[in-house]
Amino acid sequence: MRFGVSSACLYPSVTEAAVESLAKAGIKTIEVFYNSFREIEEDFNISLKRLLDAYGMQVVSVHPFSSGWEPFMFFTGYERRFEDIMEFYKRYYACMNILEATILVFHGDRKESVYPLDKSFERVYKLTEEAARWGVIVAQENVTRCRSRDPHYLLEMKRAVPNARFVLDIKQAVRSGQDPFDLARLLGNSLVHVHASDHNKEKDCLPIGKGDFDFKNFFQLLKSLDYQGDVILELYRENFGDINELISSVKNMAIYYN
Repeated sequence: MRFGVSSACLYPSVTEAAVESLAKAGIKTIEVFYNSFREIEEDFNISLKRLLDAYGMQVVSVHPFSSGWEPFMFFTGYERRFEDIMEFYKRYYACMNILEATILVFHGDRKESVYPLDKSFERVYKLTEEAARWGVIVAQENVTRCRSRDPHYLLEMKRAVPNARFVLDIKQAVRSGQDPFDLARLLGNSLVHVHASDHNKEKDCLPIGKGDFDFKNFFQLLKSLDYQGDVILELYRENFGDINELISSVKNMAIYYN
C-alpha cells in the first residue's frame, strides 16, 4: 500500500504547478485532478509525464473536472447526450494512458435523481466496459451530494454491475453520516482506491494526525480485506496551512500502517 497526495490539495494552483510542488516535496505517488479542457490535450500530458518521470513519480488515479456534469450527461433519457459524454470521456482515458494512470474517479448521479436504477446501472456498465478497452478502471466514489452517499445504492451497484469498482472517501463518508469502516467492509474486494483525510467532532476534513480517526485500525481492516490499492490524501485548500502538512500527513499514514 502506497501513500500519496492529490494535486487537488493545492487548488487553485494550475495542475502542472501543483504536481511540481508535490514533486519537490518528495511525494512519489499522486492523483492528478484535471481542471480545464487544455489539461486533457495530448501535448499537455506528454509534458506532464516528462515532469513525473524526472522526479520518479507515479500517477495512480485521475479526477475529471467534469464530475459535476455526470448527472446531466450520463443519467437522463436523452440517449444522444449519453453517447456524447461517452466519447468525451475517451479524452481522459487517452491522457491516462500517457500518464500510465489506471483509475478514473467517478461521482455519478445526484442524490435527488429519479432515474431508474436498472437503467442507471446499465449506463455504468457501458461506461466501465468502454474504459476497460483503454486499460482504465472507472471507480464510483461515495459523494455526499450524489446517490453514492447511500451504502444501499453502492451495494446495489456492486450486485448489478459485474465489474463495478469503488473509491472510498473518508470525509465524504463522514459528511453523509456513514462509518468509513462499514463502507470498507461493504465494498470489500471491489474497493480499489481510498481518499484519506482526518476529522474530529468539530471539523470533518483535516490533515492526517490532526483529528481522531482511527487510521491504525482502518489500515488493519484494509489489510484484512486484501486491499490492493493506494491511499491518496485529499484535502481542501482551507483545511491545511502549507505543503509541510501534506508531507507530514503522508508520513503519518505510513506510521499508522506499520
